[in-house]
Amino acid sequence: MAVEDSIAQEQPSKVAQENGKVFLSEPTAVEKSSSYREESDFLSDLNDFEKKALFELKSQLEEAILGNCLLKKEDQPEKNDGNVMKAEKGDEEAQPEDAVPLFPSKGGEATDVILLKFLRAREFKVNDAFEMLKNTLQWRKDGNIDSVLEEEFGAELGSAAYMNGIDKEGHPVCYNIYGVFADEELYKKTFGTGVGSTSIWELSVLNWEVNYKVEFVPFDQGSYTIIVQKSKKMVSQSLEAGPIRNTFINNESGKLVLTIDNTSSKKKRLLYRYKTKKSSSF
Repeated sequence: MAVEDSIAQEQPSKVAQENGKVFLSEPTAVEKSSSYREESDFLSDLNDFEKKALFELKSQLEEAILGNCLLKKEDQPEKNDGNVMKAEKGDEEAQPEDAVPLFPSKGGEATDVILLKFLRAREFKVNDAFEMLKNTLQWRKDGNIDSVLEEEFGAELGSAAYMNGIDKEGHPVCYNIYGVFADEELYKKTFGTGVGSTSIWELSVLNWEVNYKVEFVPFDQGSYTIIVQKSKKMVSQSLEAGPIRNTFINNESGKLVLTIDNTSSKKKRLLYRYKTKKSSSF
């Protein structure tokens, strides 16, 4: 069921008779709630509570950077300038031009935008947002996420994901079309569905409240589908425990099918990552 901000509900016309005259009532309309407010990244649009939370998060972040305790000590470079994209300290030449500095005194509006995303994800609870930010930075470093920018994909995958146009707020729009993977050979090449390969995945849905299941579908028509995870409802409390993580080892050629069923009328955002290894060892 779709939910719209303003709905003109055309009810059946009410007919009233008085002294032989007929009166038709006008259709009623539901007004947009006055309490609704779109999210904004402009400091001037934040209320006092939100501004205070942003200031406190920036203070915590700056203290952690100056104290060299933002990342795990064993993985931390000698000096931390709080840059999101930078791999090593003091390597100014290797820093991408579009890197966003997290050090509050070096940043500006771009830094505020990044921090507000974490605050909103944790309902402006400063400590929770700071912990989420730390975990994200550690994950980026452990997974060498910035290297994704250097990856090259085959021309046959060009139609699977591409950028085209902007939305009403000026943000670029990315289109993902997974129908190209209906081609069995391309699917095998992309996801590594060979016998003995190990698939590892991790996913999270903002606000959850969805149904989740996983199946392995063999390419051999004489084989049976394997239920890896029975369908179950993931409630919002699941988010506190972190993302779902699982692995599966193929004993035959086939594909993994992860199904997320959104049963509510609200749009949900799905975050996921996966990796396929030829060996069953981790």
